[in-house]
Amino acid sequence: MKKLMAILFLSSPLLFAVEELTDASPEIIEENYQKALAAYQNRQYNESLDHIRHVIKSDMLNYKLRMLAAHNHWRLGNAIPAEQHFRTAIEGKPEELGARIDLSLLYLETGSSYKAEKAARDALKAGEGKSIPAKLYNVLSRISLQKGDAKAAIEYATLAKGAYEKNQVGIKDQLEAIVLEGRANIQLQDFSSAEILLSWASEIKPDSAYIINLQGYLYEQWAASENDATKKAELRSRASAHYLKAASQSDISVELKSIAEANAKRTAAP
Repeated sequence: MKKLMAILFLSSPLLFAVEELTDASPEIIEENYQKALAAYQNRQYNESLDHIRHVIKSDMLNYKLRMLAAHNHWRLGNAIPAEQHFRTAIEGKPEELGARIDLSLLYLETGSSYKAEKAARDALKAGEGKSIPAKLYNVLSRISLQKGDAKAAIEYATLAKGAYEKNQVGIKDQLEAIVLEGRANIQLQDFSSAEILLSWASEIKPDSAYIINLQGYLYEQWAASENDATKKAELRSRASAHYLKAASQSDISVELKSIAEANAKRTAAP
């Protein structure tokens, strides 16, 4: 319990002190969780943490409160307390895979590839005999890509697609699996397979700047491997067109727009 009490919320300076209840009823805890969730959905992350702080001492292993606290800190860029809350969520419900998967994703985002893989494999082990979510296979596919193991990335992406088709939980997971498999095929220089996969991804989400830019990258890499001058020029032209299309999408981030524009300029015909 002392270890749990040491976990800090590190929210912004408060205009008023948050009363930290130690004997809140399950109903009061749920009421504050719902308020915290609403604040999180409105991107009011510190306010969300305040609602959690109000009742967390009454149920220190509450899975929902810990998960929400972790995601608030993640959004605020507080990686250490986010990690601590995920670990406490796992301690409270070791059979739940969600906290393990999200912990792995947190490690991936913060550049801790070794920790990310360990957390993902711990989740896979904890899920033995259960229905493994597509999201976990996608995490393992991403880790494999980072390690340069394209074949393993394809294997995990294939498992993710199968898990999605079985459970139908979140089209986002299916889309990510398709994109990951496409990226792996680019690494393997199987450009025809990558083209089919990314075309499929584009059908699912036709206005995705990321996918369109990735298609541009596919054609650029394909062109670099081509010896025929006519074919090479055609592929570079397709690459440039996709980069320009990506840069024109309304959902594109400032960073990706800059990259896509630079890509388009680089692949444009002289």
